[in-house]
Amino acid sequence: MTRLAGKVTVRIQQPFAATDDSEPEPDVAIVPKASYDTAHPDRAMLVIEVADSSLEYERDTKGSLYAASGVPGYWVIDVAGRAVEVYREPQGGRCADWWRANASGTVSVAAFPEVVIAVGDLFD
Repeated sequence: MTRLAGKVTVRIQQPFAATDDSEPEPDVAIVPKASYDTAHPDRAMLVIEVADSSLEYERDTKGSLYAASGVPGYWVIDVAGRAVEVYREPQGGRCADWWRANASGTVSVAAFPEVVIAVGDLFD
């Protein structure tokens, strides 16, 4: 992710104004470069949640929330399964495109396709 240095702000477990009445605190949010001293970001290029025992909640409840707010990329890191679920193309509160990459696969950031991450590196 060093290729994104200077282009974005990375927020760790900080509020994201997903909707008018919801401000979840994703594990990681990659948002437009700005100062967020007076307001939380209301747009993100990528949101990442890490799931150990909360996989279904992260996938369904939070995934629907992020899709409804138009986040173009949402990843759920499945710790137990050593995999990353990638959700893209939000439409009507759901993502039209999704897949699961195992430890031997790679994932990329939709907003920055040149950023490719080996899934196995996330677990080593």
